[in-house]
Amino acid sequence: VWLDRKLLFNYHVKQKTAAATRALNMISRLSNSEWGLSAPAIRQLYYTCITPIADYGAEVWWKGQIGLANKLQKLQAEANRRILGAFRTSPTAAMEIEAATLRIPLRLDRQCKRYAYRVLQMLSDHPIRQRTPSSFPSTLSSSIPLDRPCSSSSEMLNTLSSFLPVGQDVEQCYPNLQPPWDTNLPDTTSRLDITISQEDKDTAAKSHITLLNSLDNSENLVLYTDGSELQNGGVGAGVVMMHGGGIVGRWRVGLGCGMKVYDGELVGIASALTEASRSSLSFKHILVFTDNQAAISNSHRLSPHPGQQISQQIQQLTKDLLSSDLDIQLHLSWVPSHTGIQGNDEADRLAKQAAEYPQPDIDSFLSLTKLKTQIKQSALKAWHQYWTQLQPAKQGRHYRSIHFHLPSLHPPLHFFQLHRPQLATVTQLRLGHGCFNTYLSRLDENVSDRCSCTKSTPPPQTPEHLILYCSRYQQHRHLLRS
Repeated sequence: VWLDRKLLFNYHVKQKTAAATRALNMISRLSNSEWGLSAPAIRQLYYTCITPIADYGAEVWWKGQIGLANKLQKLQAEANRRILGAFRTSPTAAMEIEAATLRIPLRLDRQCKRYAYRVLQMLSDHPIRQRTPSSFPSTLSSSIPLDRPCSSSSEMLNTLSSFLPVGQDVEQCYPNLQPPWDTNLPDTTSRLDITISQEDKDTAAKSHITLLNSLDNSENLVLYTDGSELQNGGVGAGVVMMHGGGIVGRWRVGLGCGMKVYDGELVGIASALTEASRSSLSFKHILVFTDNQAAISNSHRLSPHPGQQISQQIQQLTKDLLSSDLDIQLHLSWVPSHTGIQGNDEADRLAKQAAEYPQPDIDSFLSLTKLKTQIKQSALKAWHQYWTQLQPAKQGRHYRSIHFHLPSLHPPLHFFQLHRPQLATVTQLRLGHGCFNTYLSRLDENVSDRCSCTKSTPPPQTPEHLILYCSRYQQHRHLLRS
């Protein structure tokens, strides 16, 4: 990071923008509007190779300076033109929507929030965590005075204040839970079998039903778990226990609005193991089935990850359960959802019922998964607000007349399906800046804005005319419709 005497960081941003521009020019040699790498590949290179250079140190210098953001905005506009094959005069805001590249001020805000999110996961003895206010994270708010003089780090950490309810705990993360070179699970997990089928949904459902029919019901305890999230943010988990060919127990756990469905799936697995340890039934095998592959993979993961606090509970429950009886074997497997499997459908119903209650049934906390989602959604919401309040001239009058959707962090479907020449043509038609006469006549007064498809009263050669009415493309139009 380049430091100037007044800490304005103008020189730093100038140097990083120049370095990022050089990287963009080198990457641009790999394609143009007619040949080369696909648009998704160039977009990925922009995000992985160029934005890290341009945004370097933004956690230190970004405080909403419009002048610094404009320098990076010019770089992104050029990158969008290279990605889409658009003309230089194309509206910047419309190109950002077509390429799904987040506006620079919003991207820098999100980067600062992500840094504060990483600080949350640090241990209390970490050098960076020691320099944060002692009120962080549980009571940090712009209306509450901090115990230390306000600094740039405090301002950056304060960006998460709207996501951290006062008095609510945040999920704990333990980076040093186990040495990095020790990736083995405890010895008791030798009787733990974790299986995720690679079959498609229908085939996996048939295989699961065949497995259930082949089991000896007297020696197997079968549990189905599921998590659910409603539109209001409520999350719940459901557990169904089966033994002897029938359902012998049902449980539901409400988790409030501080978690995501992924956390609900982990809580469902932990609740299933808890109820299995309390059961007085006789069994040798415990089979836990859930429909979330990420929850299965992370349930016994040792390295830091979202949901680690619940994963630790699952690992401790597994250890206690297998240590209590040396003959018990635990099987954790994936089962496809919504395929008519009785236990899974019943667990899903219980999870939806539990999610309807706003107050959690257990001691809840704000999960890291929920917090990360809120950071992403806040950037998208700010982008929506910017686009709806933007003047029509800056949106692009033609683009505004055909595009009625709000911005998205994911490019439209045609962005991935079309080859480079096709994508460049479609983009130019959508933006209203391309190789057609109504646009070219604005650049050269000697070019007529009329189409040559008819000799008498030729109509203006607009994108709408070329796509819908021009007689020269009648045959192509039938191919487009088919």
